[in-house]
Amino acid sequence: MKIAQFSFCVITILVSECSCQEITYKNVTFFDNHMIITTTHQGRSLQEFLPDDPVESLTILGTIPVLYKDAIINVSNVRELHLYNNKIEQIHPEAFKNLVGVELLEMKYSDFITIKKGIFNDLAIRKLIVAYNHQLETVEEGAFDNPHIETLELTVSVIKTLPKNIFQKMAKLKTLDLTGNLLSSIPPEFLKLGLESVYFSYNRLTSIPGGVFTGHQTLQEVNLADNNVSLIDSSAFDHMLQLKSVNLAHNKLTTIDPEWFYNSSSVTRLNLHRNFFEDIPDEAFKNLHGEVEKIVLSECRVKNISCGAFKGIKMVRSLDLRMNEIEKWDAGFLTGLKEIRSLMLSANKIKCPDGDFNDVFKAEYTYVGLNPLDVDCLEKIEDWMKLESSKGHVVCTEESCFD
Repeated sequence: MKIAQFSFCVITILVSECSCQEITYKNVTFFDNHMIITTTHQGRSLQEFLPDDPVESLTILGTIPVLYKDAIINVSNVRELHLYNNKIEQIHPEAFKNLVGVELLEMKYSDFITIKKGIFNDLAIRKLIVAYNHQLETVEEGAFDNPHIETLELTVSVIKTLPKNIFQKMAKLKTLDLTGNLLSSIPPEFLKLGLESVYFSYNRLTSIPGGVFTGHQTLQEVNLADNNVSLIDSSAFDHMLQLKSVNLAHNKLTTIDPEWFYNSSSVTRLNLHRNFFEDIPDEAFKNLHGEVEKIVLSECRVKNISCGAFKGIKMVRSLDLRMNEIEKWDAGFLTGLKEIRSLMLSANKIKCPDGDFNDVFKAEYTYVGLNPLDVDCLEKIEDWMKLESSKGHVVCTEESCFD
């Protein structure tokens, strides 16, 4: 999510008193890259103030308590429309109509409490962002019956629940972002949607049951970070053939289930940063059969690692175990892992790795800075690095080699 950038070109509407009750635009400022227009006319519709030339991005600033009927209609020459910090309290069901040229509609920092049915239904936009509306708590059934929207960001609000099948009629929806709400459960209709990416970070989820994501055929990215998840069903991420990235950072998980990701072997990025795993069990990631880009297990309070914990993984580019409580690092911990490029063990409690250094330091780059390595161990590592067998492998023991 990013706030639109705009130039210093200004359109100012200075308005006199008027008895009309449905004047949307009063003392409102428009920013656009290509025009500077000043007018003293008040207005009901945005169309009154648009130039004939195409407008790449138009941002409307200023208080607009109510978007009345026909406030934003017949817009064909604006590609991105941003309503920013308008403190909108009400939106008429027919405020938006016939936005044939608009691809992105963004509404940030308003004060409406409810998204009512029908407001966005007939808009041929590709992306809708409704964000940082700290009063927004209710979404009516049918509020998003729009077959054109591909990306929906409904973020940083106070939504606790969503109506059943609220997204069912969004035939083209690929990305759904519900970050920063108060949701305690995931809407159950995800299997019916052709989604590719979902974001549920910063909500109030406590568990991920089986059946919500299980078997989803198009999902590639699932972000569940920064919740209170302490339980994930063994089958929660099974049979997801397109799944590549799962973010479970900053949750309350205490165990790694080796049965996760059964028949979901396309997963290449798994983030478990800042959970509460003391132990990493045998074959913890056995279902990640392919070439894994990154496994993050930093700041998880890890103390014990089973031999063969990473067995089954063909190759991992980055294995991050920084800032844990690991005292023992044995050559056997990487048994079965065929190839590893970067092993990050910085800021643990390792005094000296055990076993054959050819196996201990099998990664191309191993980072062990900020560990209490004793003098004898440092000398052994230096001696090993002079050997022919160490070529192609770098071991960094300095404090500066933290990442």
